[in-house]
Amino acid sequence: RHFLSLFVGGCIAVVILFIAFALFGSVTWVGAYTERRMALNGGLMAMPVAMLLVMPFLERSIYSRDQWTLDRLGVQPLGRSRSRGAYMMALVPLAFLLIGLFDASWQINPAFINPVYFFFLVGGIPVVVVEEVIFRGVYWKYLFIRFARTHSSWPVFLVNAFFFSAIHLPTIFVLYSEGVLANTLSYIMPTLALYLASYFTSGLILCTLRDAFKNLLAPISYHVAFNLVFFIFQVNMLWIIIFQGIILLILLLGRKMGWFNPFVPGAGATLDPEYNKPILDTKIHALVRLAFWAGNGIVLFYYGSEMARGNDMLLSLVSILVIASYVLVGILYAKRAFIFKIPEGRS
Repeated sequence: RHFLSLFVGGCIAVVILFIAFALFGSVTWVGAYTERRMALNGGLMAMPVAMLLVMPFLERSIYSRDQWTLDRLGVQPLGRSRSRGAYMMALVPLAFLLIGLFDASWQINPAFINPVYFFFLVGGIPVVVVEEVIFRGVYWKYLFIRFARTHSSWPVFLVNAFFFSAIHLPTIFVLYSEGVLANTLSYIMPTLALYLASYFTSGLILCTLRDAFKNLLAPISYHVAFNLVFFIFQVNMLWIIIFQGIILLILLLGRKMGWFNPFVPGAGATLDPEYNKPILDTKIHALVRLAFWAGNGIVLFYYGSEMARGNDMLLSLVSILVIASYVLVGILYAKRAFIFKIPEGRS
C-alpha cells in the first residue's frame, strides 16, 4: 500500500509536471534542436519537484506511523570498523572506467559544457541517499516481512529491483519523448530497453550489497559512486550492462562465500542511543532532510539553466522563478508546514 501510493502518485506528478513544463519550454514540441532541448529540459524540471514530495510521504506515512529507527532502517554507526567495508563499495563502480579499454566512443560527458553541471552531480548525491532509504531501507524490511514464509531472499531481491526500475520510468519517458521529437524512435528503442535492463540489474546489485553487509551504507556508497561515473562519462549502455552483470555475479559469489563479514550484534551488545531513537528525532535525519532539499534545488536549477541555455533573458527569468519559488517551498519545508506537516505527537 505504501509503495503503490508513492509509485502512482509520483508517476502522476511527474507526467503532469513534465507536460506542463515542456509546454512552457516549447509550445509546438517540434522543430529545431534548441526547441526540443527546451521542451525536454523544461519537462525534466518536474522530476526534482516530484522527488521533493517524497520527504513528506516518508515522514507522514511511514516514519511517524510505524516507529522507525536508524537501526531498523539498516543504518549502522558511521564510525564502526565494519562500516568501512561498506564504504569501500564506492570503489566497485570504478571498474566501469575499464570500459574505455574496449569502447572507442568512451568520453567525458559533453554536458560539462554547462558549468552548472558540476553542481548537478553534487546535488544528486542526497537524492540517491533518499532513494536507498526508501528501497533498501523501508521497502527492504516490508518485503522481507511479506515474503518471510518463502525462507528465501530472492523474492525480495526481484520485487525490490522491479520496483526500483519502475520508479525510473519517467526517465524512460523523457528519452522516448526525445525519440518522438527528433523522429528517431526506431533507433532509440533498443537504448530504452538497455536502460530498463540496467535499472533492474542495478537494483539487484544494490539488494545484494544490502543483504551481504546488513548495512544500508553499502548500497548508498555504491549507488553514489555509480551515478558519478555514469554522469561524468558517456558510455555505450551495452557495455554498462555487461559490466553490471559481471559485478553482480562476483557480489553474489562473495555473498555466498561469506566474504563480506557483516556485523551481527551479539547478546548484550549495546547500540548508540541515537540509532534507537525515532528517526524523526535524530540529527542524521535532520541533516539528510536539509541536504535532500538543497540537492533537489540544485538539480532543478540545472534543468532550468539547460532549458534556457543560449537565451540570457529566459535564463534570468527562469533563475528568478526557480530560486524564488524554491525558497518559498524551503520555508514551508523547514517549518514543516502545509504538506510537510507532521501529525501531532511527532516532531
